[in-house]
Amino acid sequence: MIYQIVTLGEPFFTNELIEACKEYPEIRFKGEGEVDKAYPVLYLYYGKTADSSDYQGDLDLAELARQKQILPIAPSAPEFNQNIPKIIRNLNGFFLNDERSVHALKNYILAFFGIVNTNRKVFISYRRKDSEELAHQLFDALTKLKYHPFLDSYSIQAGVDFQEYLRHELNDTELIVVMNTEHFDESEFTKEEVNIANELRIPILEVKFAPCVRMDILAMAQVIDTHEPINATKPFGDDFINNITLAIEKMRAQSYLFKRKNVVTSLNKHFGTYGLTLQEAGGFLRSDVTREIYYPLTHIPQSTDLFQTEEFFESMPLFSTYTKKVIYNGSYCRDDIKRHLKWLDQYLPVKLFSIND
Repeated sequence: MIYQIVTLGEPFFTNELIEACKEYPEIRFKGEGEVDKAYPVLYLYYGKTADSSDYQGDLDLAELARQKQILPIAPSAPEFNQNIPKIIRNLNGFFLNDERSVHALKNYILAFFGIVNTNRKVFISYRRKDSEELAHQLFDALTKLKYHPFLDSYSIQAGVDFQEYLRHELNDTELIVVMNTEHFDESEFTKEEVNIANELRIPILEVKFAPCVRMDILAMAQVIDTHEPINATKPFGDDFINNITLAIEKMRAQSYLFKRKNVVTSLNKHFGTYGLTLQEAGGFLRSDVTREIYYPLTHIPQSTDLFQTEEFFESMPLFSTYTKKVIYNGSYCRDDIKRHLKWLDQYLPVKLFSIND
């Protein structure tokens, strides 16, 4: 599959974006007149100066907006309002102004083409007695960046099973940020969070302070070694928080592929016990023997996932007679969510298959 990117207006940070996308050779940057209509395309409209607001090309920007094929980009809100053509100014734009936002734009592109999913959950694992203030700072920063961070003091409702909730959110997350501090392993909860991450192969970003504890991380991991002391009330500056969010942006696509591989490997093992094999085909897997097609998810399914999967498969008439299934890892799924998924499975054309059942 080829995925096409076309830049319009006055592009900036383009070399950095091309470099960030280099590990995905299926993504091609093309000129306006070089688009192959047989393949998906995303138009990026850059508003750098006032001259950008006057589009002189042959494309119908309003139609591209209706088809959700164009993303307006500017350095900040004032430039957006002044430099983006009025006809697409009603779209929710993207602010591109630093290295972190370059990687955020790369992740937007990957999600647009379905190369990664749109799950933006980040689990923050920490000890309150060591790093409560930093955990809250990171939660606020990720929320502003449109992530869905999980922090126990904000994210768990009163009156629910605390441990069941933690386990479910861990399995449903994109990656885990571990604040490795002096007393991190003195809590049963934090130790279990790392153990579940290893078990489910959930990628970890380890932020180490001085002193910290030794931990065995089996999942995909990256480390930020601060060599700094920390306490529960110590605030950190914007640069420090930005370093963590930049690392998260850089890890996100790789994290998705890592988790996806674990789901796909488990499904292949299941089929292998029956002497069957699956074929990868454009983001999904198929078995021509059983006439089934599988779409792997790296998080607990929601009804919107099933709707989008049905739309995805409807675009491929060749497989109209195949049974359509979403595969996922249902380990530690909350009981109420299990009941909801069981109910969905009775009524929707796309069926659910948990690799741990």
